[in-house]
This record gives sequence, C-alpha cells and structure tokens, in this order.
Amino acid sequence: MSSPQWLGLLKWTLANSDGTAVSTASQMNEEDKLWLERVLKEGVKDEPARMNEIMVSVYSILDGTFVPNDDESIEDKLLNDLEELQDITEQIDMAQILSKCGGIRAMIALAESTLEVVSNNVKSQAISVIGTVVQNNIKVQDENFSAGILSILVRLFNTAESSLVCNKILYAISCLIRNHAAAEESFSLQYASTVLPKALESDRDSLISRAIFLCNALITSDYCTERRIASLVSTVLPVVLAKRGGPYSTSTDCLENTIHLLLTVLGSEFGYFQCTGAFRSNLNAMIDYLRSLDFLRDNHELLLLTSVLQQPATILYPRSASNSSTSPVLEENSGEVLMIGPPLLPAGAQ
Repeated sequence: MSSPQWLGLLKWTLANSDGTAVSTASQMNEEDKLWLERVLKEGVKDEPARMNEIMVSVYSILDGTFVPNDDESIEDKLLNDLEELQDITEQIDMAQILSKCGGIRAMIALAESTLEVVSNNVKSQAISVIGTVVQNNIKVQDENFSAGILSILVRLFNTAESSLVCNKILYAISCLIRNHAAAEESFSLQYASTVLPKALESDRDSLISRAIFLCNALITSDYCTERRIASLVSTVLPVVLAKRGGPYSTSTDCLENTIHLLLTVLGSEFGYFQCTGAFRSNLNAMIDYLRSLDFLRDNHELLLLTSVLQQPATILYPRSASNSSTSPVLEENSGEVLMIGPPLLPAGAQ
C-alpha cells in the first residue's frame, strides 16, 4: 500500500472519530480485510498519480491532442482540474513534486496560451496554482527564483490586459518573493517601478489592495534596506496620493491598507519620508479625504497618522548620505522633494 493511501486513510479516520468513545478494536477477519483493500483502492485518492493525470491532460490540451468528453467542455475540464491541482499542492510535499516535475512551466504555458479554450478564468486559475506552490516554501521559492520565474511573471503582468489575470499574477509574484531576501530585493529595485503603478491604476479593488499590501510587506520585511524603501516610496506614494478620490474610494480594504502604508513609511526603522511642494499638498489632501469618511473617523492608525503629519514640514537628509553607497539619491523636481530622516513615531506607537 502506497504512502498517499495511508495518508488518505488517516484523514478519513480522524474525520470520523473524536477519540472519546470506548474502543471496540479487534482482529480483522478476511472479509473485512478485503473490504478495506477495496475501499482504499476505489475511495482513497492517490494524489501523486492524480497530479500526474492532470498534468498529462494539460499538456495534451496545449499541444492539441486532447480528446474532449461530450459531457464536459475543455474549458470546464481545465478549470476543474486546476482547482483540484491547487488543492493537492497545498501540501508542501506535493508542491515540491509539482515544481520539480516542471509544473510551474506548464502553468506559465497555460497563462501564455492563445487557445480559445484557455480563457482568462483558466489563466487566472493556472497562475493561482503557481502562487500556492511557491508560497511559504523557501526551497521551491529559491529554485523558481533562480530559474527566472519572477521575470516571466513580471512580463506576463506588464502585457496582460485583464485585471482579473493581473490580480492573480501579482498574487503569484507576492507568494514567490515574500520572505526570500534576494527575490524581494530584485523585485523592489528592478520590477516594482512598472508593476505596482499599473496595479494601483487598475479599476479592480482587489488588485489595488494587493499592490498596497505587497508594498507594506516589502517595507516591513526583515530584509528591507534603505535603498529599497526609498525606491518603493518614490514609486508608490505619488500614484496612491493622486488617486485619493479615485476608483478605490468606496473600498474599505483599499483605504485601510493605504492608511497602514502611509503609517508604515513614517514609522520605518530607516526613517520617514518628508516632502515639500505639491507632494506634501497631495499627502495632506489624502488625509483630509480619509478623515471625511464616517467609517474611518475613529480609525486608530488614521488618528496617529494625522498627529504625525501635523508637525512642521522640515527638509531632512539621509543620516548615512556621507558614508553609505546605498543611500538614495535625492532629486528636486518642480518643487517636489522626497526626503528621508530619523523616525517621527514614538517608540511603540504602532
């Protein structure tokens, strides 16, 4: 009996017994043994075998050799199979097997496919599988980052027209890079400047919220650097502030994530970003807009943020500008200056 069958039997046993009843265990007779073997063969899923079946089916659809079933369209089959594949790969061992067997590349092939049956829903589900496989799995993250999957996902994101597909690609990017030092830095310094503004300018609330969440995660990461925070803030904040009354004005998640992002920036261990001119004017306008919303009036983070921004606008410079090659270069442009200095927030304020 293979190990996946034992795993299935264990799951069934745990689901059908609470451990409080008196045990009536006894030696199994031959009839019971035959029944158990039949149940294990017919009723317990061999997940590695099933995963292989799904991958064979995906490849046959992509190369045009798949023979469709009259009871199910090819699109429906793909959606159902990919959803099942995602469930299977929530197990770390199964995720590692799929990654080793080229499953990530197969999902990318689906996302890049121009076949009519590969709809945006199918592409989104395929990319969701990628996110599930790589998330919270440093071994799989490392091998796929080293294989160049990040740059491929970024290319897919930048060329995708569907906000649904973009949302799932950003999810997969987030899963791939978070808690992986090299991947976080690569995205922040090489790709964030194109990916995050496009996400923030979307009309899909979930995509905007995901972009702000990812920016927050990268700034608060244990691997964050002064160079990273300067790059992310100069990329993201101008877009966020320019949209203070924009498409996400009715989304609670987006607004609360925006407040958290601003507070995160101001409370960063590397300092806070101060500005003059139109940039500060937009920042103040954003705060005024947020305070005008009844459901945010008593928001703790917004009250703290308001208190911080009531301080005078002074021009501050990087504390390590004279002795660090990683300090951001500050440029003045049309009266707007992005500054970095020591933290404004009192200890323990967050």
